[in-house]
Amino acid sequence: MRYKLRTETDEKQKPLILSNIAFATANTNADSAIILSKIAMGMALKFKNDTALAASNNSLGWGYYRSNQIETALQYLDASRALYHKINHLRGEARAMVNMSTIYEAKKNYEKALTYILPASDLFEKINDERGLAYAQRQMGIIYRELGQPDKAKAYLLTSVQAFKRLNEKLYTADALSSLGSLYLNAGQYDSALYFYKECLRLTGSQASIAAAYSFDNVADVFYQLSLHRSSHPYIDSAFIYYTKSHDIFEQLKSLPDVAYENIKVGKCHHALQNYPEAIRLLTASYNYFKKDGETEYAYDAAHELSETYSSQGNYQQAVKYLQLSSTLKDSLDAASNKTLIANMFAKYEADKKDSTIVLLHTEEKLARQEISRQHIITIFIASLIILGSFLVFILWNRNTIKQRLKEVEMRNRLSSDLHDDIGSSLSSILLLSNMAAQKEGDRQINESLLKKINSNAKEVIDRMSDIVWSMNPKYDEGESLRERIENYIAGLKEATTVNICMNVDKKIDQYHFTMELRKNIFLIIKEAINNALKYAGAAQIHLDFLAEERDFVLCIKDDGKGFDRAVTAAGYGFETMINRARASEGACEIISSPGNGTSVKAVIPIPHIR
Repeated sequence: MRYKLRTETDEKQKPLILSNIAFATANTNADSAIILSKIAMGMALKFKNDTALAASNNSLGWGYYRSNQIETALQYLDASRALYHKINHLRGEARAMVNMSTIYEAKKNYEKALTYILPASDLFEKINDERGLAYAQRQMGIIYRELGQPDKAKAYLLTSVQAFKRLNEKLYTADALSSLGSLYLNAGQYDSALYFYKECLRLTGSQASIAAAYSFDNVADVFYQLSLHRSSHPYIDSAFIYYTKSHDIFEQLKSLPDVAYENIKVGKCHHALQNYPEAIRLLTASYNYFKKDGETEYAYDAAHELSETYSSQGNYQQAVKYLQLSSTLKDSLDAASNKTLIANMFAKYEADKKDSTIVLLHTEEKLARQEISRQHIITIFIASLIILGSFLVFILWNRNTIKQRLKEVEMRNRLSSDLHDDIGSSLSSILLLSNMAAQKEGDRQINESLLKKINSNAKEVIDRMSDIVWSMNPKYDEGESLRERIENYIAGLKEATTVNICMNVDKKIDQYHFTMELRKNIFLIIKEAINNALKYAGAAQIHLDFLAEERDFVLCIKDDGKGFDRAVTAAGYGFETMINRARASEGACEIISSPGNGTSVKAVIPIPHIR
């Protein structure tokens, strides 16, 4: 399609029009989009048109993204966002953030993607942009799907579909339906997935378009997954037909990365149909393309399938060759995955520190407003002894409330310090190990050892960070949240160990309100006691009771392990830590054990409002 600027168009509007053309061109011709965007940027600078300059940065960023220059793309998109924010152009600012979120989502940095899509959604809602809001909701649905939160993802995607249908936006409706189909496909609900994918195909039609190609690919994915569950591959012919249609459209559109990707899928179908030479031809072409383009994940997929295909053909020499290549690529993917994990943890760590600071500032601001209000009341009602008496009662109550809140602020500061010192130190250790692995790239045995240490340390950091963030968040102060935390923890342990863990958590716990410190101490006593039993007791069974009696919470963790002599075993098992946690909650903790008779940890903590 050719675009022509009308001669009567205001000169100052030309860069804005060029930017819009460039953005629309980026998906099919990234190089042309970059050239047009740079021309538009020069004109915008000449005319000092900030709106056009922001738009040209946005289209240039998108052009670089479509040409796979990610860092450069993000720089221009962020510059666009900042310019739009400066001139208070809310719609433009929101669109730039949507584009940044899309890039981070495509690169599987879902935490970062959320930090841009959530405020973009708020801006669209603020300016009543229903189309923009629907697009943001679709994007949030995709992110939550990838984060493993299917219920939240489904709610956003359904809302997005309804909005796009109301606006008669067929292609956007198809995109949202496609995302819903992927959600159901991941859950193994193939009939629902096929329904949404075929609805998507009905909207996009069978013409040569990117949307139609993806629709055919999605339908094929369902048939292929269904085929994998049957030894005779009953649906492989259907998968092959739809993959081939998708492949042909991508070839017509000259979308080489998509053609290479479809080569893998069509090649897998040929493999299942025992058409080995054609499978090998397509898979080899795909492997060579992605290897040259630096797309390790897809190159690994092609190499792995080539190894399987050669093995099925009986050509074991080639099978071993591609198995070795796929193993090398897998190592690279694992190393990159660890680096991404570390980067995400650092991002989450910084976000949590920021959240803690905001909570502290809001609390101080609220306390300051209360102080001013109290002084104002004293001035107004000083003449009346009755009102003064009432006011003094109010002051006493209010001071007690302030003291309690100051105590909570102090605790949050302490937890923030733990987050900074403990977690920060652990993350630095992980980063050091990662750098060591990079330096030992050729030594696979050392690399495997280092990667295991990185994986172990990363899991430990995530566990500790989860405990700290959970204990800081006041929305978990209700007993139901504490009970669910304990139950989820035990459920996770049951999956990871063969020890039989029995649990009895009193439902009456739900009716109580816990302070941050109390629920933290209770949870960590349980966690310390059970971890000790799993690590040192050699137990076959562990029993946990958490009861709400007349005046006390009673914790009892028993195991049938080998036990120990308290007089001999004095340190290293966290006994003092559990005892101190119980004391900090004005309770007591007793540890009973003897050789051959297992161990019992019992903590009795007064229920706060009954003291």
